[in-house]
Amino acid sequence: MSTFSERYGYVVKPLQLESMTIELRNRIWNIYRCEICNDIAVIDSHYLEEIMDACGLSYTSVYDNADLDENLAVFRKWYDQAEWYRIYDFVEIYLAFLPTKDLSDAIDNFNGVLSAENAGYRVIGRQVVPITNEYEIKCIEQAQQTPYNSINVHLKKATELFYQQNVKDSLKHSGMGMYISRLYCEKHGGQLLIENEKQSGAVITAVFHRIA
Repeated sequence: MSTFSERYGYVVKPLQLESMTIELRNRIWNIYRCEICNDIAVIDSHYLEEIMDACGLSYTSVYDNADLDENLAVFRKWYDQAEWYRIYDFVEIYLAFLPTKDLSDAIDNFNGVLSAENAGYRVIGRQVVPITNEYEIKCIEQAQQTPYNSINVHLKKATELFYQQNVKDSLKHSGMGMYISRLYCEKHGGQLLIENEKQSGAVITAVFHRIA
């Protein structure tokens, strides 16, 4: 929740793009830590083993809550010392293992914290993406909400290197155009948005952040 001074511009939180304040780091951690606390009765590590493995850390088998706390302490030490971008790696790793039924609440929790701390990133699906205004979020979410699964798959893969929806496409092009366009946008701090509209079909939008 923003304070009076923040709402009326007397105090402005700096946009966090290539850095992370201790407040943001701790609030992201608290989201994950609360999930473990909710499941502590069944000694559920809440994917801590998989997360630690992905981060290159050793995990000790859990037999009771003391073992879980020991593993958690090892991971927390890594977390506190990690570069800011590794924290976003952790968020993506965690979301990758999270069941679909729990995904929506987790995304809302993470995005609530990212918004409150003025981070230049949001969680869309199971990924953390660089977005600095709500319009871009809405564009991406709308693009991913087409009811046709085959189109969803195509939209997600369209910007991958050498991707072609039809094998016959290889006779026409190499499949690098969209990939190069995406890289160009990302290199300049923007995003390549792919939408599927009922009347006009595929719509490609290159979005760049305005530098004031």
